[in-house]
Amino acid sequence: MSKPTNGEITAINEDNGILTFTLSSVDVSISNAIRRTILSDIQCVVFKTTPYAENKVDIHKNTSRMNNEILKQRLSCIPIHISDPEFPLDKFVVEVDVMNTSDSIQFVTTKDFKIKDISDGSYISEKERDIIFPPSKLTGDYIDVARLRPKLTSDGEGECIHFTAMLSIGDASDNGGFNVVSCSTFGNSPDRELIHMKWQEYSKQLTESGMSPDDIEFKRGDWYILNSQRHYVPDSFDFIIETIGQYSNKDIVKMAIDVIKSRLNKVKDDIAVNADNLIKRTDKTLGNGFDIILYNEGYTIGKAIEYIMNRKYYSSGDKILEFCGFNKEHPHIDMSYITIGFVPEYKPGEISSYITDAIDELVYIFENVSKQLR
Repeated sequence: MSKPTNGEITAINEDNGILTFTLSSVDVSISNAIRRTILSDIQCVVFKTTPYAENKVDIHKNTSRMNNEILKQRLSCIPIHISDPEFPLDKFVVEVDVMNTSDSIQFVTTKDFKIKDISDGSYISEKERDIIFPPSKLTGDYIDVARLRPKLTSDGEGECIHFTAMLSIGDASDNGGFNVVSCSTFGNSPDRELIHMKWQEYSKQLTESGMSPDDIEFKRGDWYILNSQRHYVPDSFDFIIETIGQYSNKDIVKMAIDVIKSRLNKVKDDIAVNADNLIKRTDKTLGNGFDIILYNEGYTIGKAIEYIMNRKYYSSGDKILEFCGFNKEHPHIDMSYITIGFVPEYKPGEISSYITDAIDELVYIFENVSKQLR
């Protein structure tokens, strides 16, 4: 097992709103923790419409072809570009009151949003509104909310919608519409030199078998699509991050790391004050084994701790563990655990110290990665 150091970020580039960088000298569990946190745990300002008890969108009138629930679902997917954590959310309300009085279909968009200061009844300017609900940088269009048909008879009325919405805080673990990225992914960094060398070896075999140059060139395309993926730089990962717009790409990565650090420190604090209930003798076939229980945590935190425990106490020269593994039995169960088995002759003493030391090392790694993005 390789023994990475504490993370190095290179090849940082941001083009057309897409951030790419290479994170090396870390285990895949570290990279995956960042990716998973970006996708689910970055808090942002949202329109919260579910569950019913937390709904903050009141629809006063809706004669469009969309029912109220579909309209609310569409509203919850609209990104709200407020990044200031001190913004007084309770002070403002978003109002929309539009009736189609024309003779053609009318689209209600975020351009129709009016943001009112509840304290004095005044409305912010359209310029300020466009900062919070900006048009597309590519097309200049605003986000469509609903389509209103015109009146069908001379004495009838066109369709209309009228609603008010308060602002809330949420993240993608509450609702997939509260995501802050359109892309958050990573893959193994390809080893270009090794890939070229392996292709040359394979190409030589094809030539010796009598294959024509045209067929070899065709095979080359297939080989570079599939087989080349087998040859990569160990413990090195190429990231692609694309923000929806609420935060900058770099800020999103740093926010994800802050969330991870906070969750790691919570695990550490919980074990410090409740070790007797969170660390128990395992019922598995380990003579000197223990289960460390993690409440409300899953693979994001569990696999990272598992990796450091293996690195420090299993793969090192001073080996004291013969087993360390993470398990979450079902996604809907809010409990997971790390099972560790000490070598038979070892007397572990305070089990909590091994976990807290591993968490301290993880926090240091994530802090080091975050500093390189400044």
